[in-house]
Amino acid sequence: MELKNEEDFEKIDAISLENNYNFHHLLGNLSHTFTFLNNSSEDISAKFIYPYQPSQNVYELKAFVNDKIFEIQSKSIVDIRKELKNIDASTIFKNQHNNQVLQLDLGKIPANTILKIQLKVSKIVEENSFNYQVSFPEFIVKRTESFTQIHRWNNQLNGFPKNINSNIHLSGNFPISKIVSDLKFSKENDRNYVSKNSDKKIPTLQYAYTKNELQTGIETFTENGCDYILGSIEPANNPSKYKASREFLFVLDTSGSMMNQPIETVKKLMNQILPNLTETDKFNVLVYSTKNELIFNSSQFPTKENINLALEKINSLNGTGEKLLDEAIEQIQKNPFDKNYKRIITIISDGAMNLNETVYNSLRNYAKDTQFITLGIGKELDYRAMNFISLATGTLPITINEPKELNQKTTQFQQAVLNSSIYHLKVQSSQINLNETFPKNFNTYLAQNSVNFVSRDCNLRYPKKIEIIGNQSNQNFTQNFEIKQPNPSEFTEAIKFYWAKQKIDYLLKDEERCGEMCKKDGRYRKEIEKIGTEFNISTPYNLLIQKGNIENYNNDYDSDGDGVMDIEDECPYIKGNRFGSGCPESNLSDKKIGNYVQDYSNYLMETVEFNFDKAEIRAIDYAKLNEVVAIMKRNPSHHFIIEGHTDAVGTESYNFDLSQRRANAVLNYLAEKGLNKNRFSISAKGFSDLKHKECNPATNCIDWKNFENRRVRFKVN
Repeated sequence: MELKNEEDFEKIDAISLENNYNFHHLLGNLSHTFTFLNNSSEDISAKFIYPYQPSQNVYELKAFVNDKIFEIQSKSIVDIRKELKNIDASTIFKNQHNNQVLQLDLGKIPANTILKIQLKVSKIVEENSFNYQVSFPEFIVKRTESFTQIHRWNNQLNGFPKNINSNIHLSGNFPISKIVSDLKFSKENDRNYVSKNSDKKIPTLQYAYTKNELQTGIETFTENGCDYILGSIEPANNPSKYKASREFLFVLDTSGSMMNQPIETVKKLMNQILPNLTETDKFNVLVYSTKNELIFNSSQFPTKENINLALEKINSLNGTGEKLLDEAIEQIQKNPFDKNYKRIITIISDGAMNLNETVYNSLRNYAKDTQFITLGIGKELDYRAMNFISLATGTLPITINEPKELNQKTTQFQQAVLNSSIYHLKVQSSQINLNETFPKNFNTYLAQNSVNFVSRDCNLRYPKKIEIIGNQSNQNFTQNFEIKQPNPSEFTEAIKFYWAKQKIDYLLKDEERCGEMCKKDGRYRKEIEKIGTEFNISTPYNLLIQKGNIENYNNDYDSDGDGVMDIEDECPYIKGNRFGSGCPESNLSDKKIGNYVQDYSNYLMETVEFNFDKAEIRAIDYAKLNEVVAIMKRNPSHHFIIEGHTDAVGTESYNFDLSQRRANAVLNYLAEKGLNKNRFSISAKGFSDLKHKECNPATNCIDWKNFENRRVRFKVN
């Protein structure tokens, strides 16, 4: 809840919060009902704020004040612009101070009036090594319009709900094997567990399904004449017993664009992967630089001799030549595969290639019986090419977007390669339109992690039959399912969102592949607009707006999931952060990088503060300062002013000296960690530039505001 000022929170009672959570494999459906009371004799202006997250969809946000209803709806940008023709839209956009939230303007809440807010969210649950991990929302209890007060989940605060009741339901296609939570769950049967509680703390929850053997299952949900089908395939705990012999072709980009760290990463990965292939595997390596070259005439077993021969060649490469990935893809055809082996093509490249239908069709043909595993790495990673590969092969490339992701993403790639291919999976049906199945037409591979597909079919003739088919060399399985009748469900909204998100992602990639002609004629835009409006979600062509208040548009679509909406994102298809206007650090020009380092460092320094009358850095702040060091080491040519600040307790001259000592403490820490002192100069500000201006004298403010005034900031010099 956002009110004008702190005093207004004394006039609003937070009576109750009712939560209903339902989780089914990777899908979650969350429903919240808030009840507030204006217990004063005056009207109070209020807004309800909800933070945007790329893995979820707010399909209903409504507020009820007497006979008034306030709600959010999705509308195409084209239609919004038509309605805004008499309004300066650019001014409206500039007035949206935080585009990362949904905002419902409630106007004035009348005196002695009850306010009810209904919030319904569908989300995709995070997967980890345990299986599924739920992140429950942490409600900000209150914040003021000018952000002088922001309080998160704290049951001691006025504004925290007096009564909280939560119901949680876990279900699945397979028996639930393990629940890790601080909540108590009761068992209804082996596939359904429930928890009811009134705790005033944020719960933790992880859950997993039985994996004694390979399992398949489907759930169907029906709405408005359409069946939504969620398929789940879970591998066994011990996937080694399913493993067939595999044949790898490693396609390595060693051209000039991969010089320095990218090619050294290629070498490191291959030195880690090749010795860990199993004795029944085969492998070959295709390197492309000045020419396309297969290390062996045909695939070889990973004997010590063959591995050493391959690594000797790989380790001698230094990044030369101008060969492109599409030429390497053509060369793949000259490397015949053994039909008795599972085919796996791994690509490590920056993606530089000629994008054309011939290459696209070649990749699609390979993908019918070949597993692709792609690592995108390079000084100038071609994201359009990564989308192209994803669209053609049906598998999402692992891309290294920031230097700090290097270790995590290379480890993920290595594990994906070594644990690849238990079963080749596909879905078949003569009665269901599989063109509406995602990943597109579902042709994929099962390894150690669960696999899901989602489909929509609006043919109401029953029964409908669907088959999940797995193939592994001479071992096969077929699982038959029958949808006998429509099935309304509490998960309808969650699966609708999952299907819509998958389809929009596919359409965006296909639009990118098609190029400018398709963007201009609007063939994809119109279909995406229709999905956004029908499913009440934000897309690149739809915004969420408040009904009856066209000027209160909410979050724009975030194509790359970096938290910066497309309307503000200078790199809408490349994951970055808000300090680079949505671009990753590696994509920023020399002109912009200085401000990026300044702003990102100051963001990290927001919680680096000093105890009263002290200039010593607190141990709790070392981790943040170490991140600042890492950013500045990556950008060694930029110089900065380190500003020291104090609160307004004491004399001007004393605080001037204290602020100088604080700035020097930070400088010395940076120098100890290897930064050149000559890059920095000191500026002592004393209390001349308070973060909270109203805190002079300091007795005007409570302790935490004075604490935040005791700080250090960076400025580009």
